[in-house]
Amino acid sequence: MQIEPFKKETLKIAVPIENKKGMKSQISKHFDQAPYLLISNVSGDGKIDFTIIDNPWVKHKDKGKMLTSKFLRREKVDILVRPEVVEDHMHILSSGLLDIIPPKGVNLDEVIKNAAKRG
Repeated sequence: MQIEPFKKETLKIAVPIENKKGMKSQISKHFDQAPYLLISNVSGDGKIDFTIIDNPWVKHKDKGKMLTSKFLRREKVDILVRPEVVEDHMHILSSGLLDIIPPKGVNLDEVIKNAAKRG
């Protein structure tokens, strides 16, 4: 008998963004300093539903990383897409069983779909 790995029907993927332009938003280099977070739900057939929220923790320089990380865990985010991962961020984020991956693609739609394939 072969056991297949568990695959969720819908993946929740977060992307820190610089502006509110939907799928044309620019990815932020710093998840804890991004003014907005795009939270997407990607179904097994590749359909993407998303919400853009203001990042209320962007003004908390010292606690921003921790507060944003806690929010992502509370929201049950499966994957965080971000260009660079600093070691102290890795510890904070990975403790919530959150995958952290770099963006792969030329636009946000492609980046999210590629992230979903890895999830």
